[in-house]
Amino acid sequence: MNTATHFLVPLFSGIIIATIVRSWIRNKCLRLLNRFREVGANDQDHAIPLREIPEKESWIFDRLVNSEVVVTACDGRCFLDEDALKRHRTRNHATRLIVIGVGFAVGLGVFLLSYFVFNPK
Repeated sequence: MNTATHFLVPLFSGIIIATIVRSWIRNKCLRLLNRFREVGANDQDHAIPLREIPEKESWIFDRLVNSEVVVTACDGRCFLDEDALKRHRTRNHATRLIVIGVGFAVGLGVFLLSYFVFNPK
């Protein structure tokens, strides 16, 4: 393998894996948000009981609650706050850049490791 191949294969592998994981998480999150939209749970008056949400035990649901995108009321019901969702998406732009940077760093690290350790001199 030449130097370019040593660099490009791990780099693109890291970026592809990061993209697949991000897409999977986004898909799960959108399904959960669409469930709230379908039943019209967009304010306290139209909140739905937690027992009607099968994903309530998932870490994605916990993340949405912690970021206040899904608001839980004291009576055990919850609803989607669209304004908080917009703020959440703006904040997550930085996270996307970090994920891309980490994918690049992993690819670069694998390249440097393979070049300096496994390259006979």
